[in-house]
Amino acid sequence: MGNYIFFLIILFIIVSGVISVLMIVLYNQIIQKEESVNNAFAEIKNYYKRKLDLINDIIEELQKYTGYERETLEQIVGARTAAIEKLNKLSSSIEQNTSSELSESDKKLSANLGNLLSIVINYPELKANSNFIMLQEQLEISENQIAQARSIYNDEVRIFNSYIQSFPQVCIAYILETKQKSYFEYDSEKIE
Repeated sequence: MGNYIFFLIILFIIVSGVISVLMIVLYNQIIQKEESVNNAFAEIKNYYKRKLDLINDIIEELQKYTGYERETLEQIVGARTAAIEKLNKLSSSIEQNTSSELSESDKKLSANLGNLLSIVINYPELKANSNFIMLQEQLEISENQIAQARSIYNDEVRIFNSYIQSFPQVCIAYILETKQKSYFEYDSEKIE
């Protein structure tokens, strides 16, 4: 009888140890995947900030040309300021409605910038300016980097959300009160 109780105690200790190790491993994996999502979102913010800096450089270049469309410049400056405010308010990850707010801000900024760049056609000396051409090229590269970063972020969110919904991770996620992450949805339609 004494050996049987000793065996049950040893079995209980082993099972408890295995469960504890499993919980620690699952916890660490959840944290690691969540950090991957946060890192991907930080990349979006970095590229978006770069885009805003390029827009500022374009505005400065345009202001060198007197008589330029003052109203259009003011619209872009206003849209850029609004975009910077949205960007500064963002936390380390996307919460509900954050991606739609950032997307809306970016669409307005892009629409105003598109209007500006279409007016540039009327200024041949500006179109020929090598600095302006370089800024336009960098802006296009920045747009592509943002699109790629959004795609990477959404992949990381999909991996994270799938992971925390799987068993037994769902139990650990419930204990940690870990919520699913929102996808970065971006409507690429142009604003008229």
